[in-house]
Amino acid sequence: MKTILTTLCLLIASMNASYSFVVSEQVTPNKIDSIAVYINDGAKDGCWTNLGEAKRYAEDKLELAGFTVRSSNDKWTPKGYALEITITSRRTNYSDCYGYIRISLYQPKWIDGVYGNFEVGSDGGSFNGYENTNQLILDNIQKFIKAFPK
Repeated sequence: MKTILTTLCLLIASMNASYSFVVSEQVTPNKIDSIAVYINDGAKDGCWTNLGEAKRYAEDKLELAGFTVRSSNDKWTPKGYALEITITSRRTNYSDCYGYIRISLYQPKWIDGVYGNFEVGSDGGSFNGYENTNQLILDNIQKFIKAFPK
């Protein structure tokens, strides 16, 4: 019984996450001034080596979807949003990477002196068994932007 349980646990742990992205129906180019793309790199041991490619890919996909993309250094606008791509990852002793991906779309807000993020879309999950996360994150960016309303 212990062997079966151990095998089952290892099988579940080695499965790749399936992400189901959800984005509010109000997220359309005519309701958003612009979107800035931010990268949070928590990957270690060479598990994510193409950060710039992921950022450019997200910006290109947003533009193709009709959104205006601004630099992350530009001033915020009242209807400006942020697309944040976060990866936390490490390499195992046997050379595969494991970790967590999160992609979110939000609008930073100050309301009555309180700061917060108005999140209109997000998802993420864990992964295991990748040499690096480069292709995985590109695939997930594409799925996330495809979840935007038409």
